[in-house]
Amino acid sequence: MKISHTLRKVFWGLLVLVVVVLSLLPIPQDQTFIQIPFADKVVHFLTYFILTIIALISSTQKHSLLMILAIQILIGVCVEVAQSFIPGRTPEFLDVLANSLGVLFGALVYFPFWKIKSKTQN
Repeated sequence: MKISHTLRKVFWGLLVLVVVVLSLLPIPQDQTFIQIPFADKVVHFLTYFILTIIALISSTQKHSLLMILAIQILIGVCVEVAQSFIPGRTPEFLDVLANSLGVLFGALVYFPFWKIKSKTQN
């Protein structure tokens, strides 16, 4: 079953919306979590890794790779800045770094497929 590019883009957009909403929900101060060092950074990395793979798969333009990566990184930066206005949330540079690394690794994993995709479209 072949999934259209439009449906893939809609799926990516919905995932971005879910990530943004979840990232901006206030966290109650009295909530107790088991603290695993850097576990949230792994979640940031994997989230943006997956978002990037889906965005790249959804792309139909030949030269949109850098634009997609820039948009993905910008989403991560904007979410972190927006968190400074949400009670119980604090923006962190390490979160931006984890998001950005997820984007870059997503591109590295996808890149060989992008080359094949580009050749078959010509």
